[in-house]
Formats: sequence, C-alpha cells, structure tokens
Amino acid sequence: PSSVTRIEAYAFVGCTNLVSVKLDKNATHVADDAFRNCTKLGQGGFVIIGGKLSGYNGTTGNVVIPVGTTEIGAEAFRSRKDLTSVTIPNTVKKIGKRAFEYCSGLTSITIPDSVTEIGEEAFYDCDALRSVTLGKGVVRLGPKVFSSCKNLQEIKVDENNNTYASENGLLLSKDKRILFCGCNGDVVIPKTVSSIGEHVFYLLVNLKNVEFPDSLNDIGAHAFNGCINLRSVALPDSLTSIGDSAFDACRQIPNVRIPNSVTSIGEGAFAFCDNLTEVVIGDGVENIEKKAFASCWNLKSISIPEAFASEIPSIFSNCPILDKVMRGDAWINMRHDVKVAYKEHYIDEAARGVPRAQYCLGLCYIYGWGVASDGLKGLKLLLRAAREGHAGAQYQVGYACYGQQDAEGLANAFDWWSSAAKQGHYQAIFSLKLIPDDIRNRR
Repeated sequence: PSSVTRIEAYAFVGCTNLVSVKLDKNATHVADDAFRNCTKLGQGGFVIIGGKLSGYNGTTGNVVIPVGTTEIGAEAFRSRKDLTSVTIPNTVKKIGKRAFEYCSGLTSITIPDSVTEIGEEAFYDCDALRSVTLGKGVVRLGPKVFSSCKNLQEIKVDENNNTYASENGLLLSKDKRILFCGCNGDVVIPKTVSSIGEHVFYLLVNLKNVEFPDSLNDIGAHAFNGCINLRSVALPDSLTSIGDSAFDACRQIPNVRIPNSVTSIGEGAFAFCDNLTEVVIGDGVENIEKKAFASCWNLKSISIPEAFASEIPSIFSNCPILDKVMRGDAWINMRHDVKVAYKEHYIDEAARGVPRAQYCLGLCYIYGWGVASDGLKGLKLLLRAAREGHAGAQYQVGYACYGQQDAEGLANAFDWWSSAAKQGHYQAIFSLKLIPDDIRNRR
C-alpha cells in the first residue's frame, strides 16, 4: 500500500513461494535483507527492487548484473562459492558491505567508473581473487574490503581517480602518502608512504616479506594482524608509532628491534608471535600498552628501558620461557625455578582433569619449561584438554596434525582449528587459511 515507506530487514525472509513484488513510489527504503532467501523471486536469478540488487538465486557462476541496477546490497552474493566472474554495469553506484564475502571462486573484479563507494568487507575472504581494478569514481572504501584474500597479487586504480592511486600492486592515497590496502607475496612499500592504515595486510597469509621505506611514521592497528608467513620485520628509524595488534599472530618473525624513534607501542602489537625469541626496544619509547608482547611462547630475551622494568609482567604476559632481561645497561637472568614453579603449579589440577591445567602442563612438556622435553606426553595432555573444549589445546593439537602434511592430518587440523575458531581463538582463525581448498570444501 502507498502508506508503507520502509521495508525493514528480514520482513519477507524465507518466503520461498514469493515470485513478484510491486512497490509503491512512496517506499523509499528497502533493507538489504528484506527479501533474503526468497528463492523464486527475481528475473534471471536476480532479486532487484527499486534498483537495489539484494540477492542472487541463479545457477550460473558467470554473472552479468543487469543494466539499470544502481546498488549491490549487503551480502547480495555472500558465500556463493560457485561464482567465478562478475560483470558490474556502469549504472551501479554503491557496493554494500560483505556483498561478495566468501566468494572463493572469484578470480578478478573490475569496478566500473560509476561506483563511488564499496562497503566494509565487500570482498572479504575471496580466496581465489588475484587482481582488482578500481575505476575513477571510487571515493570511499570501508574497512577490510579485500582482507583475507590470500592470493591477491595486485590492485590497479584508474589514473583519473582523484582519491586513490596504485603502485607496486598496492592501494594508496592519491598523493601516495597513505597505504590503504596491501597484497600477498614480497612487498615493497613506496618511498612516499608515511602511514600504513588499519587492517592493510589483515589476514593476508601469503605475505612473506615487506620492505619498509625510510619515510614511514606510523603503522595502524591490525595492519599485519594474522600474516602468519611474514618472515621478518625490519622497522625503519623514521617510525614513531605501532598500533594495537599491528603484528599480532605473525608466527614466523624471529626477532624484533624497535628503533629509538618509536614513542608508542600498542596493546597486543606483537602478541602471539610464536617464533619470536628476542626483542630489543629503543630508548625513545614513552608508552607501551599492556600485552604488547603477550603469549610469545618462545621469547627468551628482551632489552627494555629501565623506566618500564615494573611493567614487564604486564607487557610480556604469558611468555613462560623469558629468562634474560636487560634493564638499562644490566642483564638480569630470571630464576630458573620460575619455570619449574610454572610446571609444578599445574600438576595436581591436571591430574584432577582440569582442562586449563592439562593444557598448560602439556605445553611445559612440549617446550621443556622446567622439565625435560617429552613431546608425546605433552601431546596426550593437550588432547585431553582439547576434547574437553579448551580452545588453546584444540589449536595446538591442530598444529600437530597439520605438521603431518598428509590428507588425514590436514583434515584433522581443519576440524580442531574450526572448533577453536568458533570460540574466537585468534591463531586458529588465521591458521584455517593454511588448509587447502579441496580439503576445506569436503569437511
């Protein structure tokens, strides 16, 4: 009726026998999910109402969006793994959030000049996506638009675009001072860049090496979060700020030197860096947030300004084998019996079947914390905790299965990591990207 001006989300969700909709001109707002899962609605498989494409029920993977469409709504093609190509007409002005999320078969995308805005996570986790071309009209990109695209190799921008530019396959501001979106492989950041934005390389698991320019001043929050194959980090002397979780879960980094120019290190900046063994923090730092280097299991030695000596337990929490600390000019060896106590603390609770205690004691045996290493004994303890639902133990067991590198081991790793990921376990979420697509699709 003409009295209706808005149709809100899920108003007709799941109406599987609905075949047509006629809107009065007064209906000026139709929510993205208003007609979700109306499988018979639309022409050629497209659900388009008032110019907005809100869903696709077609069977072909080579999609040509009808001319006249003005907007691709939120989640319109989400999880369509059969989607291999998309042609977007020059009438589309906006692509909504998560519009093509999890479209794992999509290999390339060209955004026409008519599009001005691309929403949050629009192409998130498009595993096969290798190249992106942006037209001259794009002026606004939401966060994490191309995050977790593990095969993304390049982003190209029309030279007539007044907001963005590209160089070395990276998406930059027009003046090339701000880096907005990265790609995988070996990356050379242009010498003009002074700022790396938030989530720029987020979950790009095939990023291996990065060359930072001497012009760089700050690295944004979560910039390299989850880059589990990033091998080294050589920070330039021009750097002043490292954001929250900037290098969280970068598991292959062996050591970090924070230059004297850095004044601020964010919370969780280098947390969960499994292979990090040594950290040197420059004298210029004025603020280090809590848990900046938390849960770095193999961290053995640190050098930190004297002013932060009392904050070491907070900054380096859950780093159980840390035994050598330089405060100012003096090295201090942490007592060996601290590690022994770590093991002794959990023996009784583990015997009573407490999952967290089994998990911690299992790590003691695997890594030799206060006890002779016994990988088999440690793994058995972790397996007990994992079966009781302990996310950390599930991650560790999955990691052990992954190490087998055969079909059964990879499948088991996927199952354990999936269980841990459902509980929000960071490393498990990132590690799932290591499982080959053929195994992931069979589970």
